[in-house]
Amino acid sequence: MKEFVLIAAHGSKNPKTPEEIRELSARLSTELRGIPVEIAYLEILKPDIAEGIERCVGHGAAKITVLPYFLNTGKHVEQDIPTLVDAARFKYPEVRIDLLPHVGAHPSMVQLCKDLLKG
Repeated sequence: MKEFVLIAAHGSKNPKTPEEIRELSARLSTELRGIPVEIAYLEILKPDIAEGIERCVGHGAAKITVLPYFLNTGKHVEQDIPTLVDAARFKYPEVRIDLLPHVGAHPSMVQLCKDLLKG
């Protein structure tokens, strides 16, 4: 089964944003031992999330895991991204599309904050 990860980030006008997300994507792909990691944005930058999913499908994805790269619950996490994922599931019924909880919901966030405070 050809598997992809899609990092779903917010997007920003700041030129550092796509650089940081590309670096994260490359490092994550290495850690995942070569599972392709694609990037998509909810706003401002391209590709958007629908295009990111389409790109994965175009590369032969049988499974796509969408990772919302957001710290907090909000409209984007609760409504916008699930709506886009549901539309993609309808459009590509042959592809398994899983939506993970947003990054900030992970229990290790407390440890991450402690590590940052330690310097």
